[in-house]
Amino acid sequence: METPYSMTAHYDEFQEVKYVSRCGAGGTRGTSLPPGFPLGAARSATGTRAGLPRWNRREVCLLSGLVFAAGLCAILAAMLALKYLGPGAAGGATCSEGCPERKAFARAARFLAANLDASIDPCQDFYSFACGGWLRRHAIPDDKLTYGTIAAIGEQNEERLRRLLARPGGGPGGAAQRKVRAFFRSCLDMREIERLGPRPMLEVIEDCGGWDLGGAAARPGAAARWDLNRLLYKAQGVYSAAALFSLTVSLDDRNSSRYVIRVTPGLTLSPAPSKARLGVGVAVGRPRPGACGDSQLLHPALRILHNYLVWRVVVVLSEHLSPPFREALHELAREMEGSDKPQELARVCLGQANRHFGMALGALFVHEHFSAASKAKVQQLVEDIKYILGQRLEELDWMDAETKAAARAKLQYMMVMVGYPDFLLKPEAVDKEYEFEVHEKTYFKNILNSIRFSIQLSVKKIRREVDKSTWLLPPQALNAYYLPNKNQMVFPAGILQPTLYDPDFPQSLNYGGIGTIIGHELTHGYDDWGGQYDRSGNLLHWWTEASYSRFLRKAECIVHLYDNFTVYNQRVNGKHTLGENIADMGGLKLAYYAYQKWVREHGPEHPLHRLKYTHNQLFFIAFAQNWCIKRRSQSIYLQVLTDKHAPEHYRVLGSVSQFEEFGRAFHCPRDSPMNPAHKCSVW
Repeated sequence: METPYSMTAHYDEFQEVKYVSRCGAGGTRGTSLPPGFPLGAARSATGTRAGLPRWNRREVCLLSGLVFAAGLCAILAAMLALKYLGPGAAGGATCSEGCPERKAFARAARFLAANLDASIDPCQDFYSFACGGWLRRHAIPDDKLTYGTIAAIGEQNEERLRRLLARPGGGPGGAAQRKVRAFFRSCLDMREIERLGPRPMLEVIEDCGGWDLGGAAARPGAAARWDLNRLLYKAQGVYSAAALFSLTVSLDDRNSSRYVIRVTPGLTLSPAPSKARLGVGVAVGRPRPGACGDSQLLHPALRILHNYLVWRVVVVLSEHLSPPFREALHELAREMEGSDKPQELARVCLGQANRHFGMALGALFVHEHFSAASKAKVQQLVEDIKYILGQRLEELDWMDAETKAAARAKLQYMMVMVGYPDFLLKPEAVDKEYEFEVHEKTYFKNILNSIRFSIQLSVKKIRREVDKSTWLLPPQALNAYYLPNKNQMVFPAGILQPTLYDPDFPQSLNYGGIGTIIGHELTHGYDDWGGQYDRSGNLLHWWTEASYSRFLRKAECIVHLYDNFTVYNQRVNGKHTLGENIADMGGLKLAYYAYQKWVREHGPEHPLHRLKYTHNQLFFIAFAQNWCIKRRSQSIYLQVLTDKHAPEHYRVLGSVSQFEEFGRAFHCPRDSPMNPAHKCSVW
């Protein structure tokens, strides 16, 4: 059990201060002053002291000693008050009324208190306790399928990015930043987009060989026009529209030092049922009509394939056309997903700027909203959590020494990327990422230029050496991720923002907020998926059979736990969500123990104003409030059906209920819903 830290405990050694006078004779302590002895000295009219006895040397020394001891006590008490009770307690510095730390503490207290529902017993339903207030106060915006506390951070980031793009200048400079601003303005220029109407798309369709809706391809002499190979090249290699299959350049799973071309088939019909029916028909001597399947379905006409490929190109690009095309796409999305109204134009254009100029926009963002000091602090936080995982690996009783050695090596080699890639600080390096033309009056053409340039960069990678320090997402991304084929964790600046992280917040909130997300991504390196890759990012089994068998048994406990959760009469798929559930549970533990290490090294934090909760409790509240979210019914259905994450309610309940320290922090009775006697644990 962790050593308890109480603020009052630090005063115990000063409650009885004893002073032995150097002036005392024969080692005696001297006599104490009688109660109520007058320390003032009245003078007679003649100026002499009246009515006072003469003080001997011992009494003078004793009085001097007592005055010195009292002064020492006062100084020590003041120092302790500043250290443990003052606003600068956590940082070891004083804090004035208007200092950033005090403002941040007040802001954090307001945020936490507003989100809570104190009427709910945290030992019965911790998610509703931590998020009940937030759920009552917020509704899902009409243009969204979901809305949560992390989405609110995204809105703040979006507003910052829009302001940066609206400026005529500013930031580190460079051609790429001029291009991203011109691109953004071209997207907002709806008058020009409407003036062009469908013409840009008609040119694309013609480039693809036209659209045959009347059967012209079947006429004599038409075969040369319908060249399927040429059209596949156009769709995939010019317009980046995946059709029939997709082509990507990615790392080789079995040799992460090289790139490969990955071919991913689209949806197909399995030939097995048709072949089985044919075999049965031949065996009994009576082939029935249709035993070979629908020939038009299995072997569609050239005209159908051609039209389908052109249609895929149209679907991919039509979002960049005039309003009638966008409205048609929204109607489709509304039927499938339930969104009430389309996004406002500025948000759409910001999304496109993120997609096509991610790093250029990221350079603007980090220049204004993420300092090198914040980057260093988060890097230290990551190292603290990695240190705890190293300790946990040593303490595991189910993993043998050989597997532990491989697990430690993977931890040692793991790359951690925080905030932004360093090349963003060099404008000329950013410019090389966007060497294509951009004009303010040709939005659709800007999109095509960007797509073609991206394809060229991908093709060039095939014969190049792999650079594992490259980033998958730009720094303004509201995400964090672990890539097993690089053994790389990435925490972009976009997610290292309040309320997930604030350098002036109490550390209980930083470790409970971003710390649990860091722990989550770190644990992904050892879950049922990431655990299949070795320290170099190669798909290689590094477990002994005995350790892996015990891992699977422990994982099965988590599968059964989540299988018993239901949402709208739909059962959560514990097998499908296993990797994320292992990461949630492991991340919570790693961040909690890292916070305890921080407290041991820096001392306990002072309480948040007007909140009755301890900092251990605040840690768990911050973790739960990461996942306060509302979803439309269609989104809930799709999440349970397809998402590898469990519904947020159960991400919280499943994690805290299986952690002994949570029950201890909230004094939950044994066998209460949040503190069951039997618990699942892997890491």
